[in-house]
Order: sequence, then C-alpha cells, then structure tokens
Amino acid sequence: MILALLSDTHGKHRSVNVPECDIVLHAGDVSHFGDKAAVHDFVEWLYEQPARYKVFIAGNMDYFAEAHESLLRSMLPPGVFYLQNESLTLGGITLYGAPQTPRYHNTAFNVNRGKALAAYWQHIPDDTDILITHGPPYGILDTTRYGEQVGDRMLAEHVLRVSPKLHLFGHIHEASGQHETDRTRYVNAAIVDADYRPVKSPVLLDWAAL
Repeated sequence: MILALLSDTHGKHRSVNVPECDIVLHAGDVSHFGDKAAVHDFVEWLYEQPARYKVFIAGNMDYFAEAHESLLRSMLPPGVFYLQNESLTLGGITLYGAPQTPRYHNTAFNVNRGKALAAYWQHIPDDTDILITHGPPYGILDTTRYGEQVGDRMLAEHVLRVSPKLHLFGHIHEASGQHETDRTRYVNAAIVDADYRPVKSPVLLDWAAL
C-alpha cells in the first residue's frame, strides 16, 4: 500500500504532481482564504489524482469547511473522503482526522491550548493506525523560522497514548520533513514554504515498511 502525503497546498494544488499511489492523504489548508470555489476546485483536483482513495482534513485557513461542513461533504465524489474528528478504515488501515490547531489570530478551527484542545485529542481512538492533524505536536517538526516551537503539548501526549504508525500534519511550512521514533513516523508534509511558494513534493511511503 503506497501512500502519498501532502499538506498546506493553499490553493496551489494544481502545481503539485502526485505520483501513482494507493491512497492520497492531505492534512489541511487546501485553500488560502477558504472560499467555496477554491475548495470545490481542490476537491475536483483531488478526485483526478492517480489513487484509489483520497482523504483530506481541513486546516486553519479552510473557513468554508468550518462554516459549511455539510455542504462540503455534499461536494465529495466517490473515493474522496473528508474527516473532521472521525475515523475511517480503508484497506485495513484505520485513519483518524482532526483539523483543530492552537488559537492564532482569528482563523478557522482555532481552539485554546490546554484543556480545550485536549478535549478533542482525547477522542482519538486507541486503534488509530494513521493520525492526521493539521498542526504538529510540540517539539516535533514544529519550529518556525523565528526559532519558536509552536506545536501542541497535549497533542504530543495523546500521540504517545495512541502510538499510531504514522502521524501526518503540516501547518508549519518551514518545518516540513520526517521524524521517526520506535513507535511512530511523524511527517510534516507541507507543500508550500514559509513564503507560500509550492516548492515541495508529496512524501511517498510504503505502508508495509512502517
């Protein structure tokens, strides 16, 4: 099972080349200002990709997803799945997706750090194989270009509790990359850089090798 991982395309998805794979996973910020037309174009593009299944969550710039979840779901063609604090099993792999990030200005899916965010993370099921969040856990691929670690501590604790084989996220564009522990592969798959230029490619992983 080959996975193509990406995040933070910010409306520039049509400049991204997704190789042939089994599942495409996108960790949010599919649009830049979250309008309906941009999200619809992303969904159409995602459907066109060379994979059997396509799964995405929203990010803090996806205002349309926050305000019109049911309308977004009505746009989805066969084989395209949107996750918002819920699980999905594909090919024997259980995924869980959650869009919330620590509060930053007045963007979408913002939640205060601490107990408020932990209330979302506590619902991540223990049998999750792939966890998809928009933001990173604290201390892992979360350092901004100003040297600040901005990931969420409570998310980090719940990732340790669940121990998914893969934790996919984005949000901090300049921190893209991979980090591996003995239990979990962490991937920040942001496509754009800190200046919103689409300079990176999707990350390909062989599920059998994890």
